[in-house]
Amino acid sequence: MKSKEKLKKEKKVVLTGVVVEELPNMFYVVQAVFKHTDEKGNLVELPLRLRCSVSGKMKKKLIQLRRHDEVQVEVSLYDINSGVIVYRNTKRDQVV
Repeated sequence: MKSKEKLKKEKKVVLTGVVVEELPNMFYVVQAVFKHTDEKGNLVELPLRLRCSVSGKMKKKLIQLRRHDEVQVEVSLYDINSGVIVYRNTKRDQVV
């Protein structure tokens, strides 16, 4: 009897962005910046415009999102143009 191999979970990156536009069916356009270092050690900032859906827990809790809300988005490294909104930052969560 063969043993089943566990499927590896795909790697995801959590980015912080701002909701720019509301689309139908609970989709949103989020503006975010992906920061990473290149081979030489220089910091590279890549601006992203993501088409995001809302996570199941946020739908279940009926969390409303509006334009200019700061959110956290999970982005897969395989498809960097879409993501899932997992958290909405409130005013008291923002660091001044």
